[in-house]
Amino acid sequence: MKNVKKKIVKFSDSNIINFTIFFVFIFVIYLVFKLYQLQIIQGAKYNEIIKNRELGAYQRKINDKRGTIFFKNHTDNINTVAAVDIPVYDVYVNPQKVKDKNYTYTFLNDYKKINKEKYFKQVNKKNDTYEVLLKNISEKDVLKIKKEYKNKDLHFSKKNKRTYPLKENSSKIIGFVNHEYKGAYGLEKYYDNILFRDSDIYQKTVFSHFLKQENNLKAFSKKDISKEGDLYSSVDISVTEFANKILKKINKKYNAKYSGIIIMKPKTGQIIAMTDTENFNLNQNRKDYRNKFVEYRYEVGSVFKILAAAVGLESGAINKNFSYNDRGCVDIKEATFCNYDKKGRGKNTSLEKILIQSLNTGMIRIEQKVGHKVFFEKLLELGLAEETGIDLPNEVSSNISSLNDYNPINYAAASFGQSISFTPIGITRALSTIASDGYLVTPNVVSKIKYGGLIPDKEFSSEAKKVFSESTVKTIKDIMVKRSEKSQVKKNSDLEGYSVATKSGTAQIADKKKGGYLKGKNMHTFFGFFPAYGKTEDRFSIFIYTVEPRNVKYSSGSLTEPFFEIVNFLIKYYRVPPDKIRE
Repeated sequence: MKNVKKKIVKFSDSNIINFTIFFVFIFVIYLVFKLYQLQIIQGAKYNEIIKNRELGAYQRKINDKRGTIFFKNHTDNINTVAAVDIPVYDVYVNPQKVKDKNYTYTFLNDYKKINKEKYFKQVNKKNDTYEVLLKNISEKDVLKIKKEYKNKDLHFSKKNKRTYPLKENSSKIIGFVNHEYKGAYGLEKYYDNILFRDSDIYQKTVFSHFLKQENNLKAFSKKDISKEGDLYSSVDISVTEFANKILKKINKKYNAKYSGIIIMKPKTGQIIAMTDTENFNLNQNRKDYRNKFVEYRYEVGSVFKILAAAVGLESGAINKNFSYNDRGCVDIKEATFCNYDKKGRGKNTSLEKILIQSLNTGMIRIEQKVGHKVFFEKLLELGLAEETGIDLPNEVSSNISSLNDYNPINYAAASFGQSISFTPIGITRALSTIASDGYLVTPNVVSKIKYGGLIPDKEFSSEAKKVFSESTVKTIKDIMVKRSEKSQVKKNSDLEGYSVATKSGTAQIADKKKGGYLKGKNMHTFFGFFPAYGKTEDRFSIFIYTVEPRNVKYSSGSLTEPFFEIVNFLIKYYRVPPDKIRE
């Protein structure tokens, strides 16, 4: 066989350079073509998408979707939608392609009155490819327009709109979203990262920078595989509706500034209702507001006495047989403190009488026996200098800073609910330790998050911390029940078979500008729970307050009847089993 010589082709340096230049030239041609395609051929399309979604300079979301919020409805044993996305459409045109502008105007104006001058200004724009003529049109109306409109100049862009079927019901809990579809208040804000997950994301590219079109040219990224979650709340819409009726009656009867109520399960911390007379329609009046249940502090008055008495018992400074000589008033340094009627009850005034008759001098004596340091430490243990941890945004802590310097005057005032202030949720949580057999729990609005698919549901359970012994709880509870049994309102109520523990409070309102207290202006509070001797899981804690009621001096006169109306409703609504009345 002949030897076959392989021919080896050698490239000179000039050939390599020419070859490289050729491929670079081809690549540049490709880039120019792609830029032309994106900027010129598909430029209008991207402009429409970007304007329609009101995209920012760098990154915005399109086809945003949020999870649904559900509230309970025990009446029908179903979950009721409180916040949900509904599909709506914007109607837009490309001004450069509208064939019959007069016909389009007449058609749209017959459908929904539009501003003629504004319309023609929009459709006559020469260098514009996208103008929205109608916003938030329903799917039903879109089908109607498509059927009746003869030309092809109208285009439709689908988006989601957040709607709130419950309107005013629990508006301060639900909250709302802002124009960027982000949670702005309430659960919408607190759980924003759960309710919302990016679907399609636009990201800035090198092309947009090169063409100086940062706001116009975007490229799609991969879809985010995470899924938004649905919230399931413990709040019951029927209980809330009834509570709202009661609050309106209070406001009307006493011409109060505003009134509010919290209904909570003391064992779990689940909120059943949290509502006041300042609710508003989430679909119409999305205004900024402060949720007074978690953002306002109040001096709550004599309802605090049950905690101060419990601290005395728990510390060992007093026992259930404690008594003192009540002279009606007591001097602490340069200050004089008196009972509400300035009358003394004499020797052997018992703990029971102190709480039932709400005697300030008795509470001062208990605090003195406990000692400032121990008293302060126990209030810290009750969480009264910190946030409760409730799942609502912007919560502030209660304020007991007046006790930091161990001033005996401030401690005397604090023993009966003055000089220290609490958020409604903060004082409800602390008072409910008597209803929960001595445990301090974290209040919660959402009981479950449901993701669907392969992602497991997340259920919440409140951590509980033991702060009072069984004997302390029993002593305070027995006195609270005896107090309510003496109430004529309780006697007139259809509550045979149920034990109810109650305590009322009347507090002066602090003058934040001048110091001291506003003359003739009070806040009435009322706390109670039932069935006091039934199963802990069957119990409800109820805290009611009304600010600046008129023509009524004490909360026992303004809030006792509303409280028992709510108790009656809850017993029937939940079919709460009766407990054995204490003899």
